[in-house]
Amino acid sequence: MAYPVREQLDPFIMDTADRIANIQAFIKYNIAENKRYSEALVNETRKPVTLKVGDKCLLFSPMRKADQMAKLTHFFTGPYEVLEQTSPVNFRISYNRPGETKGTIINVARLKQWHDRQMLEQEVAESSDQESVEISQRTVTFNDPEVPEETVESDPQSLHSISERIAKRA
Repeated sequence: MAYPVREQLDPFIMDTADRIANIQAFIKYNIAENKRYSEALVNETRKPVTLKVGDKCLLFSPMRKADQMAKLTHFFTGPYEVLEQTSPVNFRISYNRPGETKGTIINVARLKQWHDRQMLEQEVAESSDQESVEISQRTVTFNDPEVPEETVESDPQSLHSISERIAKRA
């Protein structure tokens, strides 16, 4: 960047102008680095948009009734149908505010995918059919006469809890 002071021959003014130019370059570099770091930090936890036209979604509404506790409030309402995608982060859904007939444009941050309960039950049934888990029982006896004989499931965690109880008694 050229400064009008370059035309002067005073070495102090020229040195000061060079320092100012170096400081400006350093500031621009730091701002760009900070912006890159902030974007990476935000994008680390960001979920990609998965809604399509025709999908069902739930709308987040932070409003709650005055007499109702927050932990008992359902903040997601719906399901609503996605009518169109108006921008990369905005969707028009079938939620009609008073006086509107075309739907409402909502940011994707307030929407989440709605899953049909019947579809979820079918997926759980299919996955449980594929994974048949056998739990066998066995009797565990200890040499200590104060410890009763116990029947436990063949699970390492339950065996660990029995050994902890015995250690506490000793």
